[in-house]
Amino acid sequence: MGVTSMNDRFFTLPLVPSHRREGIVIKPGHLVSVCCRYAESALPDIWKGATVDQGLTIGIEEIDRQHEELLERMDHLRDAMRRGQSSDAVRNTLKFLEQYAVEHFDTEVKYMLRYNYPGILLHKAEHETFLKDLAALKEKFTTLQAQGESTTFLGVDIVRKLNDWFTDHIATVDNRMGVFLAEKMPPK
Repeated sequence: MGVTSMNDRFFTLPLVPSHRREGIVIKPGHLVSVCCRYAESALPDIWKGATVDQGLTIGIEEIDRQHEELLERMDHLRDAMRRGQSSDAVRNTLKFLEQYAVEHFDTEVKYMLRYNYPGILLHKAEHETFLKDLAALKEKFTTLQAQGESTTFLGVDIVRKLNDWFTDHIATVDNRMGVFLAEKMPPK
């Protein structure tokens, strides 16, 4: 989903939920509130935050704290988008993700190396994919900012990407790593 056309005065957005071809026209001053209401009805999955209660803890305190921090940042971005403050929130989220990914991925690799985790290559490959996706999101943000365009939908893309990351990576790949490490690590 995204802006299908734009000029100095109006944005034309696709009506994705009804799968119709005609679009709606929104004046720039009304973009955020309308888009957020539109996004809430069209993309209800992005407004529901994952929680650590949903099997997202892997049993390694340091890594679980980092995952919690990522969840908090996702919530902050969603809240900012609801308040119509997506541009600053998207910028701050991308800066955070850049630092977070390096620190967090290094932490996971440290544990995998220390305990000879057999799935390390696949795990690191997923981290590399995340970093490539993050670079593409940063580039898109820079382009949108340079063109003076709205970053609201980029915020939606980021939230969706992070939701997918929690579902597809943390709840599965990280969880498998956590089970392995729990067997190898000395008891607390």
